[in-house]
Amino acid sequence: MPAQSGSSQGRIEVMSHPKHFGHLSNGNANTMLTEDSNFSFFLPLTILNFSSLILTVITIKIVIPIGGLLLPLSTVIFPITYFFGDVIAESYGYKKARFMLWSCFLGQWFFAIMLASLVYISGHLVTDQSYILHKIGNEILWLTFSNSVAVISGAFVNAYVICKLKINMSGRRFWLRSIKSTILGESVVTLVAGLLAFNTTVPPLTLVNIIFSAYIFKIIYGVIAAFPAQILTNFLKKREHKDVYDTHTNFNPFVIRSSAD
Repeated sequence: MPAQSGSSQGRIEVMSHPKHFGHLSNGNANTMLTEDSNFSFFLPLTILNFSSLILTVITIKIVIPIGGLLLPLSTVIFPITYFFGDVIAESYGYKKARFMLWSCFLGQWFFAIMLASLVYISGHLVTDQSYILHKIGNEILWLTFSNSVAVISGAFVNAYVICKLKINMSGRRFWLRSIKSTILGESVVTLVAGLLAFNTTVPPLTLVNIIFSAYIFKIIYGVIAAFPAQILTNFLKKREHKDVYDTHTNFNPFVIRSSAD
């Protein structure tokens, strides 16, 4: 029988992997969440991920030289989104990770459209104090589009690899699965984002330098972050009493419901 926990606000019914809770969690039919079920940490993690995405968009065109490398400032922030993506996919399953990603995209586009609209309305009022805001606002829609295409391409690859390897490796060695998924996902994100954001503004050799520098930095970042991510996922699984194995999940990234496919 599935383990159950209940409250006046809703019911969570989970069938979990035998290694952890004695039963196998089915990512589609057997893990059932009512509409008013809540997890204590899912929303805060989503908000942190969204904030990181916004910072990524508005700093992507700022390039800083480090030795002979050219590093977009957004590279310092963006790997944090992979940290949260790995943690959510591992702790809550692919469907919640997918729901989180689309929720962040919606908020990101709302931010971009509102900022572009405000800049357009106040276009004749550019001052020394508002110059940077107007400069970002004039490019925000294209930068958001570039980032969205890159993240949709790479973040879903990342979540898919995390969840599939979790099944294949019986839930063991999350840190290793996190590194593998980051290597694959970041290769897609960095290439797509670099080509879309910089291809018309910098020479080809400079573009190659930017993409290469960003990718190397992200991989180093991902390797280091895998170990605190392991600690956080262990904490979440114990506190949330949930450990999903997506054995029958629909991995279509364009299905955005959080509870059932």
